[in-house]
Amino acid sequence: MSTNVAAVTWNDYNCNGGFLGAEVDILQKSDLEHDAGAHANAPFFTNSLFAPQPVQSFGTMTTQYLVTNLSDCEFICSTPASVEVDAFTGTPETSISIHTTLVDTTSPTAVDPTYFSTPPAEQNGTATTIQTDDDRFLNAVWESGHIWTADNTDCTPSLDTTARSCLDYVGVTASSTGVVNATINQINNVGVNGSYLYYPAVSLDSAGDVITVFDESSSSMNPTIVSSSIPSGGSALSAFQTVHPSSGFYSPSFACQSINSTNACRWVTTRARHRTQPIRRTCGSCRRPRMDRHRPPAHPRVSAGEVTSRT
Repeated sequence: MSTNVAAVTWNDYNCNGGFLGAEVDILQKSDLEHDAGAHANAPFFTNSLFAPQPVQSFGTMTTQYLVTNLSDCEFICSTPASVEVDAFTGTPETSISIHTTLVDTTSPTAVDPTYFSTPPAEQNGTATTIQTDDDRFLNAVWESGHIWTADNTDCTPSLDTTARSCLDYVGVTASSTGVVNATINQINNVGVNGSYLYYPAVSLDSAGDVITVFDESSSSMNPTIVSSSIPSGGSALSAFQTVHPSSGFYSPSFACQSINSTNACRWVTTRARHRTQPIRRTCGSCRRPRMDRHRPPAHPRVSAGEVTSRT
């Protein structure tokens, strides 16, 4: 979301669960807000990016950024692990131009190469684990010349002997006009001995401090919402603060047992990894298969007359 446009992204799959590519739709923000005008949009498709993430802008700017984690390319092609930053300028009612920059990361994120996912999280009181998905960026924000985003990664925390789901934070210097700098601040492999950290989200305050929340659980800890921060220019997270501990463990149900129950729909999912039976889909509802089975091929850029550079 920027001052004059909004971006929507999603992955496309065929009815057999095969990855087709990612779509980006740039919407005229004024038309969207007022349900008026030409309802203009500018759609783009690429079969070479997986899960591009729109950047939410705080403050006035006319550039819409997208960020994509290309770390997995480290295992299938010679390109160094990097973050792709796409800067969209213009509006659908006039014209859209794209400038793509690849910023090399200081260390790649990782997933288990056998099933392209980070380790499932243990929790207290049950053998059922929580699917932590993969290392796609989960949200992204911009303020005062900096983009920050976050994702899961596979790591073995210090003093630990087991691979667990950990956190990765990436900051990229980017102007309000679409100029991306090679400067990157990455805090990778944030982990806790014996625990699983997963599903981070980030925001920024006016001082440039990163505020983050994420989940933590272990064999002795119920799923818990945790917060932390990264001071402007910092290279480490602050001490973790508990926001809200769950009173019980997650159980992968497929439907609410009773809408009148106190705990009805409390832990409900339709895509738990360790389920006992598959979810049946018709072809008309096949756009959300299991994401962990698929990764895209080595990538050219979004093909819409863009200028591509590498820093």
